[in-house]
Order: sequence, then C-alpha cells, then structure tokens
Amino acid sequence: MTYVKINGSFQNVTLQDMEQYYGHPMLTYDDDNFSEAKFMTFVHIDHGFIAPFLEIVLNSTRLTITENHLLYKLRGNHKTHAYVYNTNDTFNECSERVFSGTLVIGDFLCVFRPDTQTLELEQIVSINNVTRVGIYSPMPECGEKFFVNNVLVSPYSYIDMPILNSVHYAYAKVVSYLN
Repeated sequence: MTYVKINGSFQNVTLQDMEQYYGHPMLTYDDDNFSEAKFMTFVHIDHGFIAPFLEIVLNSTRLTITENHLLYKLRGNHKTHAYVYNTNDTFNECSERVFSGTLVIGDFLCVFRPDTQTLELEQIVSINNVTRVGIYSPMPECGEKFFVNNVLVSPYSYIDMPILNSVHYAYAKVVSYLN
C-alpha cells in the first residue's frame, strides 16, 4: 500500500489499484521533508507476473519487494556500527540507497509513522523468500522516494546509477504525458 491523496486527504491504496489514480498526489519524502508529488506512471506493472520476492519483516510492518529493488536503510553495518547516527544529521547523511537483496536481519530501514507524521528507523527482524503474483512500481513526479507499507523506497530497480535513473525518469515522464 502507498499513500495517495483522494478527496483532499492521504489514503492507503494498494499498488494493484494505483492505475485509477494517475495524476493524484502521492506522499513522498525529499530534502528531509514530507511532500507530495503527482503519480505519473508505473516503472513496472504486470498484474499476472509470477516472481520471487523478499518479505522484509519489521516490528510494525512488512514489505514485499524484489531483491533488485532499491530502498533506504541506515548507513553502515548494524553489527559494526560503522555509522553513528546524530540527531542533527540530515536524511542524506545517515541513509543510503541499497538493493533490497543486500539487506540482512538487524539492518535499520526508514519507516513512516502516520500517527506522529515522522520518519523513524526500524530494525529488520526477519527476511523471507516468497512467491507473489503481480509486480508494481509506481513513479512519482519527483522521481524519487515514496512509501510502500510505510517503508521508504525508490521507484528504481536493477541499476543504481543516478545518470541512468535520470534517463529512466525522463522516459517515465514522456509515458506519463502520453497517458
């Protein structure tokens, strides 16, 4: 589920149902602030695609995601404490975008708390291999961070190179215009 503004307020919408909300604002996160950006198109969409996924379990939520999809975690390794989080750090200073297949139990992900309207760190308690039908990756107009099941994710997968992601974004913008 992701947050889409419907009739003036953000509501949870399943990714499978997002097609009816083209042009609606999505809840996004950029420059240490919550914001909204228009839902442009899907980077990937296939209702019948059967694929292996990772089910990442945190204390408050679960995220089902392909291992090649990008999301945000606390910088460094939780076991070596390579990064010491300072409350004055910006999001970009304390987080890194990684492929979900590189995550391990104990890593910390960025999770939206709807009740307090804050972004917090939450530790992964288990990672399971599952098979699911359907693959969906919506693209907000800002081209970046949004929430799925309250976990901060990227619309991109397979390649983590800003220049290629920019080309992918430009293509999505054209597709959105044609829709």
